Amino acid sequence: MKKNSKVYVIVGPTASGKSEAAVDLALKHDGEVISADSVQVYKGLDIASGKITQTEMRGVPHHLLDVAELETKFTAEDFRVLGNKAIVDIISRGKTPVIAGGTGFYVDTLVNNIKYPAVESDIKAKINNLDIRSLNKLATETLPDTIWDSFDNKNPARVRSRLGLWLSHGEIPKPQLLERDLDLEFKWLGLNPNQEILNQRIVSRTDYRLENDMIAEVQNMLDSGISASWLKSVGLEYRLIVEHLEKEISVEKLRTEIINADMKYAKRQMTWFKRNQNIKWFESPEDLLEHTLTLNS
Repeated sequence: MKKNSKVYVIVGPTASGKSEAAVDLALKHDGEVISADSVQVYKGLDIASGKITQTEMRGVPHHLLDVAELETKFTAEDFRVLGNKAIVDIISRGKTPVIAGGTGFYVDTLVNNIKYPAVESDIKAKINNLDIRSLNKLATETLPDTIWDSFDNKNPARVRSRLGLWLSHGEIPKPQLLERDLDLEFKWLGLNPNQEILNQRIVSRTDYRLENDMIAEVQNMLDSGISASWLKSVGLEYRLIVEHLEKEISVEKLRTEIINADMKYAKRQMTWFKRNQNIKWFESPEDLLEHTLTLNS
């Protein structure tokens, strides 16, 4: 394998055009795409997650799509391990890896090769179904005040994570920064259209998915025995569609809620990515691709 192998990393908010840009870049640089999306790793979560189709791939191989079964737990560590295997595989065949996705935590975990401590399976099973009130009660009985006071106790995922680590290790272990056998050069690229264009894309995308059986996709999963609670835990579209199917909201309300939720999610994503000073930002996939061609000229 060659040293200083180049790896492109494309990030940005939802609906910014990352998937299209990744395919364009891969076609120009003899590459293959590694998807970095915490929902698209699951088999069957296709339409509502915006999973790229075979037609949209235009012949470019994609990795880390459909690698997890429904109702299983897929972690950032799972993504790091599989992502590193994909990078090694792609480079070993003389191709260029293109990491693309909007799950910033996954992207950072893979690029920086950070191993996060694991929670023991029996402890995870014990606390996974606890609501926030029960979690807080157990945490106050278990965690030292110095640990308990240092994080958001209104966020079930964060309480569950800290509590699980403490019960598993008797402390909150620090993540490990691991070395790689390969010498990789990561090129960070960001897509961030102006707000009006991004909002229009979110609206158009929502309407397209609603017209193309997004609700039926979720109904079929419920009919097959996938639990409503698990689908809700996936978040965003899946949570809202389940609520619609449970008659809590109308189709019109569903559309509005999805659009608003995605716009808020896009802002949270940009808050995450803007902390990374290595990202060079572009308003369009065309500008991003032109920049990469300049880099290689």
